[in-house]
Parts: sequence; C-alpha cells; structure tokens
Amino acid sequence: MKPNPVKEKLRSNRPSVGATLAWPSPQLVEFCGLAGFEWVLMDAEHGPIDVRICEEMVRAAENVGIVPIVRVPFNDRITIMGYLQVGVIGIAVPHVNSRQDAERVVQAVKYAPLGSRYADTGARAADYGLLKSNSELYAEANQETMIIIWVEEVQAMENLDEILKVEGIDAVNIGPSDLAISMGHPGKPDHPEVQQAIATARRKILSSGKTLVGETRDAEALPGLLRLGARLISTSAKHLWFYAMQEYLAKFEKHSKQYQS
Repeated sequence: MKPNPVKEKLRSNRPSVGATLAWPSPQLVEFCGLAGFEWVLMDAEHGPIDVRICEEMVRAAENVGIVPIVRVPFNDRITIMGYLQVGVIGIAVPHVNSRQDAERVVQAVKYAPLGSRYADTGARAADYGLLKSNSELYAEANQETMIIIWVEEVQAMENLDEILKVEGIDAVNIGPSDLAISMGHPGKPDHPEVQQAIATARRKILSSGKTLVGETRDAEALPGLLRLGARLISTSAKHLWFYAMQEYLAKFEKHSKQYQS
C-alpha cells in the first residue's frame, strides 16, 4: 500500500491541490504530475474510465509521484472494490444523500473493524499479497485510503447533519450544478437559494471537522476558497488547458496582425 501524503496534509489542515480528469489517458495524468499537482481525480462518473484504463492511469500517477483518486460512477461495493484493487488510494462517491449512503461507502472502502471490505489482498494494490501479511495490508489500507463524498441534492442537504456524523469520511464536496437542478433551478447554480444552501452546507462541513473540498476552474477563485476553509482544492484540467490555449491564441492574434498583408 502506497503512503498517502494528501491525507497527511489534511490531518494537519494544510491545503492540497489536485486536478480532475474525465479522459482515459495515462499521459495526461503524467502531465498533471509533471506540472506539480499533488493528486489527480480520475472521474469515472463523467468519463469513460473503466477499471482497466484506471490501472494504467494509477501507474502513471505513481510514476510521477502524485496520489491517484477515482470518482466511481455510483455507490456500489463491488465497483468500489474493483477500483481499489488497481491501486487508487482515494475513493470519491457521488450523490450521497443519506447517512445510510455514507455508511455504505465506508463499509465498502474500509476493512474490518472499520468496515466490511472483502479480502482482496492478492490484488495489485497490495503488491499481490507477496510482501506483507494480510493483517498488515488491512491496517495500511484503513490508514492511507481516503474517502471523499459528494452531497449534491436537496435530500443530501436535508440529511447533512446525519451524513457528517459518519466516521471514516475524510472530505465532502458540494455539487452546485446537481443541487441547482434538484432545487428547481436547472443551469443556475448561482441562484440565491442555491448559494444559500451551499453556504449553510459549507458551515456544517467545517464544523464537523471533515475537510471541505473547493472546486475552481481558474486561479482567481483560490483566495476565496481558502478563506472559506476549503483545504482540498480541485481544479478542472480541461478548463486550465482550454484557457491556456485561448490565451496563447489571443496573443498570436495580437502579435500576428502586423504581418498580415
């Protein structure tokens, strides 16, 4: 089991920054690591990242020294176990709407006595069971594996106090787009009612002692997120690349005008 320096930073309330990728590309994972990100979130909910390609992306993350995390497509113990077996040391689960949902995540990720994860210690994540005893592997996995949940619907907001009582959840992200849809404001995450719900949820997450995830598409939002208390800072790799390309092309247009006949 690989150590998880991101989880260690969160324990001491230090910020950690990562990039989200929904594309099945080990090369792009390496780009993120070479650029200096500390972790990568492979988004299997919104992208075609199955367990097989995830294994290659995990190897790429390990090669450049960043922590591999996957957002699974849904809250299912067998699905979660499949991604854990290939070596991710962070599991992110969308649409956690109740305490029971949150408990199901912990049960799937953690070995006994913290959960009920199946004995899969012959997998790649455990060096195929060749180097350490099962008891050592169970203890290491429980210590190093990080759990992130998404609360992104009205039901989750209503049950948030109970969700946050669940032991084993490390970080909580608020999904503004799905929340807006469930509140009757599709496509309007900036609607005052949605923003009020998000503000309330943020206060509850911070008061619970769990890490608040802060998502941003550019660096301009970073000071505000950090002031709010977010410590797991996630950015969209596709937007960073898109904005960088737009900036480059704008400069090309500016400098090339003098050479146009």
